[in-house]
Parts: sequence; C-alpha cells; structure tokens
Amino acid sequence: RLRAWAERSGEQAAGAAVHELRAEVACAAGDARLACDEGLAFAPSDILNAPTAYVDAGLAAILAVDVYRTSRAVAGLDALPGHGRLRALDRRLLGAELAALDDRGQEALRETRAVLAEYERLGLIWRHALGGLMLATALDISEPEVRAAAEAARATFASLGAGPLAERIDLAVAQTAAVTDRPDDASPVSGAGVRDPSVETA
Repeated sequence: RLRAWAERSGEQAAGAAVHELRAEVACAAGDARLACDEGLAFAPSDILNAPTAYVDAGLAAILAVDVYRTSRAVAGLDALPGHGRLRALDRRLLGAELAALDDRGQEALRETRAVLAEYERLGLIWRHALGGLMLATALDISEPEVRAAAEAARATFASLGAGPLAERIDLAVAQTAAVTDRPDDASPVSGAGVRDPSVETA
C-alpha cells in the first residue's frame, strides 16, 4: 500500500520515504539484506540523513555477512561531502568488518579494537555495542577478545531493551558451541536490523 501511495503521489520524496520505512521494517524483522538494500535506495535521496543511512545499510550488510553490500555502503559513505568525528569512526568500523569478511582477521581485530576504544571514550555506548556485535558476526566468536566484546555488547543490548540484538549474540555463541561439539565431517549452521534507538547521529 505504501508503494502504491508513493506511485500515485508522483513525488520523489514520497518514494524515498517508502524506502526509509521499509528499511526500518526489514531491520525490525531481522531481514538484514532487505534492510541494507532499502537503506541504500533511500540514502541518495536525503543528503542530510545519507551518512546515517549508509552506515545503517553497512551494518545490516555485515549482519548478513555480505561483502558486496558492505562495499556498496562504504562506497556510498565515502562519496558524501563533509566529514565529522562520528562519521569517521563509523567508516572505520565498516572498513574493519569489511576486512574481516575479506579474511583479513588480524587487521580487522586491530582496527575494531581502536574504534571501540574511541566509542567508549566518547560515551557512545550504543555504537560501542554495535561494534561488538559486528565483530562477533564477522570474526570467530571463540577468540577471547571477540568473545569479550560480544559479551559486553550483549549486556548493553539487554540493559537497553534491545532483545533481538542480544539474541543475535546468543545465537552466535550457541552456533560456535555447536560447531565445536560437532564431528569433523558435519557442517556448521549459518546465521545472519540495526537502527540506533539513541539520539546519536552520523
């Protein structure tokens, strides 16, 4: 119905609003790829909110473990005019997890560690928790540093009432345990929306 309304209105802004809303709905439903695609479709239409849209799209792509979509979000963010401290940190986080998805684990861990430290220093607890979730998604959660970041993120999500994100970390931990306990010839299970409920903006 939203799409039909946008088509009837004939206004570009209406179509953009539909993409934004659909990204939020997909995020809430846990459809990371659709959330990313809708965010990428929305971002070019709103220069003011484009940085946040590209970052959210990139985070969704990482949750989907999708290198192509993550790269598109990073490219979109890089092409925007202007700059800011938070945007630069978010860009570093996306780049770090893209490195992880590209099998450059040590580089990813080193860069994510630095970004998380800056988020913490600035008091950005939601961003810090998202960084821990991204790390746990893109790298091996059985690694002690990754596991510690994931557990800290889970505690933050739980305290903020973000149950679905806390459950993502529980799932990652459970899958790691299942893989560890599974015979060598068995196949591991795989799994893969992220809107900031705080007032932080890129």
